[in-house]
Amino acid sequence: MENKKNISAMPALEHLTKPEDESFVYRNFEYDYFPTPWHYHPEFEIVLVTSSTGKRHIGNHVDDFGPGNLCFIGSNIPHTYKSDEKYYHKKKQMKAKSIVIHFSLDTFGDSIYLPEFKPILSFLKNYKRAFDITGTEQEKISDIMRKMQYFKPLQRWYALVQILEILSTSDNLDNIVKDEIEGFNPLESMRLLKVFEFVKDNYHKPIKIASLSVLVHMTETSFSRFFIQRTRRSFTDYLVEYRLSKAQKLILETEENIENIAFKTGFNNLSNFNRHFKKRFGFTPRNYRTAKYNIN
Repeated sequence: MENKKNISAMPALEHLTKPEDESFVYRNFEYDYFPTPWHYHPEFEIVLVTSSTGKRHIGNHVDDFGPGNLCFIGSNIPHTYKSDEKYYHKKKQMKAKSIVIHFSLDTFGDSIYLPEFKPILSFLKNYKRAFDITGTEQEKISDIMRKMQYFKPLQRWYALVQILEILSTSDNLDNIVKDEIEGFNPLESMRLLKVFEFVKDNYHKPIKIASLSVLVHMTETSFSRFFIQRTRRSFTDYLVEYRLSKAQKLILETEENIENIAFKTGFNNLSNFNRHFKKRFGFTPRNYRTAKYNIN
């Protein structure tokens, strides 16, 4: 274990998009090696490494990581996980896998100010911290995180509350970030904000990467690489997900014709819309609406 200065003077801003029906991000990631650059985000993060070994940089702290490593990282603390060199060789049949949770105080709405949440609120307000989670806490939280992929949104939210209850009552947590180092990158923040605002205003129209690259003063190749590195998904995947979330809302809340909803949310091909919708929600749009009525 060792302490060093941060590995880059200007960390990248990362943004993981929340699902439409959830207030925080839960993701299972699988890569040949961990690709995320030295980065930060305003959300709290809990990360469980399930496969891969390497070096972990968090603020001014550097340490080894391996399967089972579980860590809490506070708001805006720069960090990165770098897999060992052997994971970069394409002939090796190894994967880097992790389960990641990103959340904020807004995840809990007004509930966070209830008396029952007082220990959790106190824990989260001391946000300039990062620590390894070990011992019985590691076993309990890792088990919950692995099971969360099978939970429905409300169950998943409650599971996060359970995790924070465990952490907020633990006497076993030592801060590993000795000096406050806070990420800030105004140029990247501005670029991402411009892209998100453009999509919000124009998702129902054709959107080309060429237009967005001009908007943020980048080449198309640089923009595509920038977006993947900052959001862990391609812009095309992000746009499809955004359009699907809008379509889902219209299907649930209106009686509008499915074909009209498809075109209204930016899909210019009904079969393409049906395919993407079924892949995301497990039903065709028509069956999804029918299932809603059966539940009600």
